[in-house]
Amino acid sequence: MSEIKDLFNVQHMHVTDLSKGMVFAKHRHNTSQLYAVLDGEVSYFCDDKNFILRSADGIVIAPGKSRRLEVLSSSGKALVVIFEDDIPVTQNMKLLHLNNYQLETARKLANAISGKIEPQSILNMRFNYLATELFNIDFGTFSTSENDSFKACLAADRLMGANLEKLLKLDDIARLVGVSRAGLERAFRKHHGVSVMRRYRMIRVAAARKMLEKGVSISETAYLTGFSSPQHFATVFKAETKISPSDI
Repeated sequence: MSEIKDLFNVQHMHVTDLSKGMVFAKHRHNTSQLYAVLDGEVSYFCDDKNFILRSADGIVIAPGKSRRLEVLSSSGKALVVIFEDDIPVTQNMKLLHLNNYQLETARKLANAISGKIEPQSILNMRFNYLATELFNIDFGTFSTSENDSFKACLAADRLMGANLEKLLKLDDIARLVGVSRAGLERAFRKHHGVSVMRRYRMIRVAAARKMLEKGVSISETAYLTGFSSPQHFATVFKAETKISPSDI
């Protein structure tokens, strides 16, 4: 199967420990940035507009926009991700507030970054999953022309590739891509020769194989790619690849 491109190409991610009076001077990036406060309080300036960000608040900033910040709390922690996207998620800046589930997901990613317990490919996957939860992604509306139906397939591929741990339903995929359920199924049969959900399974198995090759355990791989149990994962993996996960 063709290589699945991440929705968001991560350039760098790190976790910043906050302390009162800490200041980051005015600067710019030629890529997008997500700054999410996990604990604490900061004063964040974007293009000379000031925003107070507290725990569970975040901001995503478009390339080329100036930003600086000052820490207001005595302690805290923030997740910072520099990434490229061609959708794009914003033309300027966008304020975010993470719900409890999104905040938990962001903290898991931060812990994994700080602990250096996972390969970069899995960290990137975790960010892509968080980003699709946070950003209101608009893939546009596609027509029934052959060119547009192929673009819809590519958009759906990338959306599925970014949502491995928490699986999307077919109706959700069609809605996010901007075509009808029947239209997306027709496009996938035409361009991929399989149904949408079979393609989703193929994408998950391909991602799982990469994880196994990097030394991730079978049980952790099964969890990260949305399978209900290692046993179910092993059955599906062998059906798709003709080998068992333990053979990798």
